[in-house]
Amino acid sequence: MIKANNKKICIVVSSLGKGGAERSSALLSKMLYQAGFNVHIVSVLDQIDFSYEGTLLNLGLLKKKNDTALGRIQRLIVFKKYINKEDFDFIIDNRTRVGFFKEFIISRLIYGSKKAIYNIHSYKTDRYIHPNPFLAKIIYGSAYKMVTVSNAIANRIKEKYNFRNVSVIFNAVNTELNNKQTIAISPVDDYILFFGRLDDDLASCIRQNGDDRIITVHVRSRAKRSTTSNSSSMPKWFIVIGKRQDVNPKTLRLLWKIYLKGPVNHPGFWI
Repeated sequence: MIKANNKKICIVVSSLGKGGAERSSALLSKMLYQAGFNVHIVSVLDQIDFSYEGTLLNLGLLKKKNDTALGRIQRLIVFKKYINKEDFDFIIDNRTRVGFFKEFIISRLIYGSKKAIYNIHSYKTDRYIHPNPFLAKIIYGSAYKMVTVSNAIANRIKEKYNFRNVSVIFNAVNTELNNKQTIAISPVDDYILFFGRLDDDLASCIRQNGDDRIITVHVRSRAKRSTTSNSSSMPKWFIVIGKRQDVNPKTLRLLWKIYLKGPVNHPGFWI
């Protein structure tokens, strides 16, 4: 039975689709809802793929109707009125945050004196905090908390920006997967385990820049194995862990052709 909790929490997201941060936000809404909090979600884009709990304000629907400069101002006004009306106890901002003026307006004028928690989901912190420490402190200096998903990111934030209100909360894991799959692999089989998106952008980057990180992982893995192994020099499996829509079969075949020049089995473990 869910306990009632009078605390109101607003989770602000770019969307509820495609990325790991977005999936994490959807899962967070469920966890907070199950804990009894009054949960609201504000989505900037109209991309709602992951299941969630709570009340949704989809600003993306307004964006589709009017994506002009005037439309952006109107969405900010709607956002501000919503924050004022609901009078949230905490605002959890899970968006990527690029640009000074827009983020200054959101942080200082829209969130105002509310307890804002800014999440940083990537070691590439420029996507979440302005790269200039002086400007970053103007935006986030009065933030209630800066929350990172790893100790390495937290240390980077502290060293670069001298923030002291930094905490680490690791991403939660959904243990109730709806589509569990088992892949039978012989102990002597070579394989590459890939986690994340596998799309045309990745293939293009590898092809143009000669990025050999994927094959390097395989080579290092082989180096640790016994030299008496009778397995083929080429891996037999390319196991992809991620969302089915994030894996482009054309891209997978291209990567294999570039590096391994052979056939490939590519089962997926979809989450």
